[in-house]
Amino acid sequence: MTGHEAGGLRFPKSRRILKRREFLEIQSGVRRGGPEPESKGRSPVRRRRAGRFVVLLRPRTGGQPGRLGVTVSSKVGVAVRRNRIRRLVREAYRTSPDLFPREHDVVVIATTGDGEWTLGTVREELSRWR
Repeated sequence: MTGHEAGGLRFPKSRRILKRREFLEIQSGVRRGGPEPESKGRSPVRRRRAGRFVVLLRPRTGGQPGRLGVTVSSKVGVAVRRNRIRRLVREAYRTSPDLFPREHDVVVIATTGDGEWTLGTVREELSRWR
């Protein structure tokens, strides 16, 4: 279901990763040498660098739609800048459905607040995760 079908250009909470526990589950599944061992019962998580971002992707089970979580540390800048970065990442995810694979949880971590932040630059940088 897209934002248009839900009655406007919304990004519903059901498409977001909101709880700290969920962020930590995805981040703990990261293993730089390859997929996580099956014995631990974790889904394999891919970690990629994309410009000023680190992108973590984990497949969802049961054909559920993908969700997005955004992490922006206070080291990136003041609250106004951090919130702008979050809004731009959410908007890029919402308006560019081909940016990430469907049926994946995606966590985007902003690593720096330097430079100009526009929707175009965020989209361009996030498209480099592959």
